[in-house]
Formats: sequence, structure tokens, C-alpha cells
Amino acid sequence: MSVAGTSENRLLFIGSYPPPYGGIATHLNSLVPQLRQNNFEVDVITFGEKDEVLTLANGAVITRLNIKNQSKQLIKPQHLFRSILGMLWFVSHGLGLKAAIQATITAQVAQQIIEEKHIQVISTYHLHNAYVIPLIMKRVKIKLHCLATIFAELYSFKGRAKLRNYARTSLSACDVVMASSQYCADGVTQVGFDPNKVLVTYYSVDLEKFSPCNDGAKLRQRLGISQDKKMAFFLGRFVAEMGLDCILEIIPGVVKERDNLVFVLVGAKGPLNSVAEEVRQKYPDHVFVLNDISFAELPLYYAAADFLIAPSYDKRACMGLAIKEAMASARAIIATDSGGIPEAVVQDTGIIIPLLETLKVNMHELVRAIYYLLDNPHVCVAMGKAGRARAESLFDNRLANQRLVGLFKKICLGDNLHEKK
Repeated sequence: MSVAGTSENRLLFIGSYPPPYGGIATHLNSLVPQLRQNNFEVDVITFGEKDEVLTLANGAVITRLNIKNQSKQLIKPQHLFRSILGMLWFVSHGLGLKAAIQATITAQVAQQIIEEKHIQVISTYHLHNAYVIPLIMKRVKIKLHCLATIFAELYSFKGRAKLRNYARTSLSACDVVMASSQYCADGVTQVGFDPNKVLVTYYSVDLEKFSPCNDGAKLRQRLGISQDKKMAFFLGRFVAEMGLDCILEIIPGVVKERDNLVFVLVGAKGPLNSVAEEVRQKYPDHVFVLNDISFAELPLYYAAADFLIAPSYDKRACMGLAIKEAMASARAIIATDSGGIPEAVVQDTGIIIPLLETLKVNMHELVRAIYYLLDNPHVCVAMGKAGRARAESLFDNRLANQRLVGLFKKICLGDNLHEKK
């Protein structure tokens, strides 16, 4: 048995790690150093544009895999037999070919790291990464503890009985399943999983980095947005389900009515980039489109904004990180009641727009909410202050990381994680 807090405790994470930054990558970027400070050895398997193994300044080892390059490795003679068995395993349990290939790559690299470094705990992010757990447990001879963090993937399992059953098998192999909202935690009942093994763990933010003390004046100056203009901010992938299509649709009418409003649209490139660029060209004084901005500058965008617009209609959404960053920055929020969002945004911190029966955004209510905040700046400020207080109470990453470090210590000690339940 390991002693918690000694270098005998070896963890393997399977999930996103920066660059680029995203919800999981930001979370791990914050958690890993704190684990290292508590004398945990940490490895991370992630995917990227090239194959590389990096040892960070804090001692954590990042194994970054390129799917295309690693797929070629699978068919090499020394790997072929095991690769075929792995892909047959995953396909037989309901995964598509592309997902089966990635899972096979992940499982084989993970097995090598586990056996070479005597890993004790593997922690996966997203259900598709948890799919590797049963195969790894079958192959390795080392005693392993497993955790899985799920989002809202279970929402889309209707009619996919084989994959639903394998999801239950994968999660059942875990000591604990962490969900990033109660909404996501409730979803495990869809696959017949024991809800008593689920721990709700909100993704949190750095309250010092995202702070009302930040000054967005220089950023406004650089973008050419005067201080007398109101700024609506969107942050997210340029895809429809994030609600960007709704924002692009209402912009012509809104800027015609409210000449003092600008929209700043920021996020990773996606299918809506060309549409966003067309709107920007039509309304160059009112629309700014920026992709892949520096993570270090992100707090300044919140500081420069008056409010965040997050009209997601993706029912799989657990709870957007941008919403919590905006709250930490004391900015009012316009959001929908999709997924786990209402757990974060309550009445005094923003405006929640109910989705229509078609699960689409009520455009009339979206425009109405924007006008309300523009016409009532004191309410906008009050919502921002309430949001900051809520972020300090629920979304402080220092407290969240302390809880997770404690959880990993308990697992390494072999403690019963479910005694309190």
C-alpha cells in the first residue's frame, strides 16, 4: 500500500492538456502542479498536432499523440496483432471505427506507461477516454484504481443499447465517477450506473486571474472600441450548438436599434467562421471576430466586456467554463436553461432564457435580454457583483484542487470513498 503524499503515488491522466486551452486543459493545467507539490508523480496522455513527450518544469510528463502518426504505428508488425485485438474489442462494444482506432492507441500507450512507471491511479476525462479502462484492466497485471470524469455524453445514448451497456461496464470499473454538474451526474442513471459512486465536482477558475480588478481599457483601445460603447462578449467554439448562430442572426437588427453596442466573438475556429466573417465585414464597427487568442489575455476580454452572451442550446452541456470565468470577472451573463447551465447562473447573476419546445433559442427573448441590460446598467453591475460572490463560493479552483488532491490521497491509501454516502 502506498503512503499518500510520497513519490510512490503515481497518477496517469488521459485528457486534454495545453496547448491549446479548453475546459479540461485549463483544469489539468491548474491541478497537476498542485498534485506535484503534494509529491505525486504525474503523467498525462493527450492528443495534438505532433508526437512528443515533454517533461514540464514541475516534473509532470506529457505524452502528446498525433492520431495520424499513431495509426501508422498500429499496423507495424510488432504491434499489429494486439492492435487488431484492441480494435475488435472496441468495435464489438459499439464504438465506430474512428473512435475504436483512437481508443486502441490510447489503451496501448497507457498500458506501456502504466507498466513502465507502476502507475497506481488512472483518471480519464470524457466518456470516450473511459472506454479504455476495461481493456486496460484486462491486460495489465498491476493493481489499478480508476476514476472517470464525465460530461453530458450520456444524454445522446438513446437507441444505442450496445454502447450504453459498454459505458456502464466502463464506469463500473471505476472507484468513483466525477461529474462536472449535477445535471451530468443525474445522467448516469440512463446507463444504469450506481449514482452513489458519482461525485459532483464543479470545474473551477482562478479567481485571481479572472478578477473584477482587471483593466480592459488597453484591450478596448487595441481593438478600437471606445469606452462609451457597450461590449457583448461571446467565448466558445465557432459551432452552432454554442449558440453563435443565434448571435450572428440577431446582430443586424440589434446594431440597427442600438448603435452603441459592439459584439466581440472569440473562440476556436469552426464551421461558423465564414458566416461570422461575413457579418463582421457587413458591420465592421460593431462586430469583432478573433480566433485562438492568447490564454494569458483572456481575462482582459472579460474585463473589457459589459456582459457575456452564452446562448448554448446543446443539451449535452454540463456547464460552460466561460460562464464561470465571467462570473469571477464580475460580469453579468445572458444564457439559456440548457444542460447544467442553470446550476451556475441564478436569477441575481444573469438572465436565463428558456429553450423553446424545439430545443432552439427563443430569439425574441435573447434580444429582449440584451436590451434590458443595455437599458439598466445598474442591474448589469449588480449581477456582476453577485456573480463574483457566487464564483468565490462555488468555483474557486484552489479549493476544488485541494478537494481533488485529498481524493487522490484517499484512493492511494485504499480508503472507502463512499462511506459518507
